[in-house]
Amino acid sequence: MKKMLLSAAFLAAMTSVSAQKLTYVPYADNGYLMGTYISSDGRYIAGGDAGGQGFIYDTQNGQIKYFVSPENGDETKDASTEVRAVNPDGTGVGYVGDKLCKFDFNTGEYTDLGVNEPALANTMSTDGSVIGGYAWDESTYIQHPIYLKDGVKYDLPMPTSTWLGYEANGFGLTGANADGSMFLGYVQDDFAAYPICVWVLNQDGKTYSVIPVSKRFYDSSIELSGPQPMDYFNGAFMSANGRWVALSVHNKDNTEQSYTLARYDVLNDALEYISCPEATQTLAYYATAISNDGTMIGYINDEMSNARTGVICLAGDTVAHRLSEAFPQVPELAQLDVNELNTPCCITPDGRYITGFGYVDLDDENLCFGTYWIDTKTTDAVDKVSGCSRHEGGRLLWRRWQGQAHCRPQGSAPRQVRQWQGQEGGGEVILPPADHL
Repeated sequence: MKKMLLSAAFLAAMTSVSAQKLTYVPYADNGYLMGTYISSDGRYIAGGDAGGQGFIYDTQNGQIKYFVSPENGDETKDASTEVRAVNPDGTGVGYVGDKLCKFDFNTGEYTDLGVNEPALANTMSTDGSVIGGYAWDESTYIQHPIYLKDGVKYDLPMPTSTWLGYEANGFGLTGANADGSMFLGYVQDDFAAYPICVWVLNQDGKTYSVIPVSKRFYDSSIELSGPQPMDYFNGAFMSANGRWVALSVHNKDNTEQSYTLARYDVLNDALEYISCPEATQTLAYYATAISNDGTMIGYINDEMSNARTGVICLAGDTVAHRLSEAFPQVPELAQLDVNELNTPCCITPDGRYITGFGYVDLDDENLCFGTYWIDTKTTDAVDKVSGCSRHEGGRLLWRRWQGQAHCRPQGSAPRQVRQWQGQEGGGEVILPPADHL
């Protein structure tokens, strides 16, 4: 058994008997699906495929609806389609070509929302009344952030380069909280680092103010001579409650590592760095999503081979672990690591469901894309330590979950467990005194 050190918070969230389950969207008929978003209730998965089709998949009834531009297949046209966000009612937003569109699983139709310039949507409030994204100039491709409120398009304010302290060549939106009162976005800077901005709804309930969060963290100078600690400060996702932003960052003084992970606490204007044990100059960590409690997902990317490994950092923890390590009862995750592509993309606000895509075995010789969702909820009954049968010498198998230690019921399959307080791995541990549980 491989030995490793694990944080106490990570141990505390591990379960002894788990109903954790990974399920694939059927891929035999379409091995190009890349699911990138899951509705807040975990029912719908949305994304696109390599053929330019958008889709929404219903995990309850197994139905999939494709959305295809009538110009798909015309190489002279920009006809690619993608659903970038989806709600529990089966409606989503994204784009068809250069048109910002809304998609409806129930009808199987999409609607051009009438933005009279090239645009796309990246986010939508839970009630569907607020849609956020960006538009761009057809000649310069400079972006500007927009939102739609009850079908009416508005432009968001943009800070000046003077206020930012570096050149701004445009802005865009990537996410929002559940009610659309906060937006997450970025600045198009000279170095394609895309440092973050946050927009907050004002008291008038109509206008937004922009907060250039990156101003005190991101050094955009060519010589990196500024007081800011980072030369990369990129926001991937805002939690539904608006509390957290999942970040990929790089400390400008760290020459031994590429990008690592961080959480930004919007409420307290505080930055929390995440330890990334596998980070090197060529192994970079990228954040993709974050739940309401701060559980963050992402992936490790080998910058030489582009192999990807899924990772997770649990709420209250500051260490990123491989998904296959976090959920050892899900063998499909280990196989995705072997196949060298796993991109977890989205997590539900309650942290229960995770969706993403990776390479799966289509047959004995070929790989294809497989979109999956993981149900992380534990539903099986577990025995408390007091009710467990001990082996000779007071030894037993155990895990700690929600403040209590649990042992492995007799007759269950062996599983990897760790010693008390995160010491080296082992199959059995000595039971600590009862008052330490």
